[in-house]
Amino acid sequence: MRTIKLLIGLLSLAMLVTILISDKMRPIRVFASYYGCKIAEKVSIATHCTNLPVIAILEQGKPNADIYGIEDPIALSLFFERYTLPDHVYAHRTNSPARAKLYANYYQAFEFDAIWDSNLNTLDIFHYPEHSSMQFYFDQLLALVPANSRLWLDLKNLTPDNKQAIVEYLNHLFPKDQRKRLVIESKNGGELSVFKRAGYKTSYYLPSANKLPGCDEHSLVQQVIANVNQWDNDYISFPYTQQSFVDKCLLPKVREIEQLSWGGLPFAIPNGALSRYSGYIVDHSINLVGLE
Repeated sequence: MRTIKLLIGLLSLAMLVTILISDKMRPIRVFASYYGCKIAEKVSIATHCTNLPVIAILEQGKPNADIYGIEDPIALSLFFERYTLPDHVYAHRTNSPARAKLYANYYQAFEFDAIWDSNLNTLDIFHYPEHSSMQFYFDQLLALVPANSRLWLDLKNLTPDNKQAIVEYLNHLFPKDQRKRLVIESKNGGELSVFKRAGYKTSYYLPSANKLPGCDEHSLVQQVIANVNQWDNDYISFPYTQQSFVDKCLLPKVREIEQLSWGGLPFAIPNGALSRYSGYIVDHSINLVGLE
């Protein structure tokens, strides 16, 4: 009998360890680690908590929009039972009906990726170029989120040839007094002026960090500075990990301009980010590749 109890105890312990180290429990471990550090910081056991949990979402294959990304992490649902995020905190990649319905329970603002489909004359929502169309379109997203939600469109294929068709499409969906709640973001920021004139907010999506080597006379750095000063966009947008580059290399040389950013989990938004940024994106997912 004693041997059987010992075996049952060992099996139970093994199951508990397996659960605790699994990806399903990773958000809870991140949550506990982050707030444990914050408590230690308050009582002076730890000096600072600077390691922001930043996650990368694992998205492979060609998913069906109806079943795409519907996880609801326990750590985040517990967090949202106690806290309400400001309306300029956006849920990342609201790229499916299931995500839109889920995120609407927690957020008041939604970021999504889309390309312009000139054959269908519509915005097709998916993360180009990793995935192909899931037949989920912008008008369908609008029907799923609250009527006055803030929206952030990461437009992947803006060109001089399609910009007029896109703005006409958007104008049919948004009356003039509703257009400022939509931010249109593009790396091709010089083509965004037509949207700004129509009443939408626009953001120049800065080149990635590996293309901007630092505060020198590198041609691309100088071109980005010139772009920010010459184009009339409302914002510049970049990941939180690029903030030091922006502070040191861009802001001293460009006109005054508001900023948008992203990175991390809802309970680990970096200190000062909510006041600094006019919009901030967080991830609501347990499909984690890694933390950095």
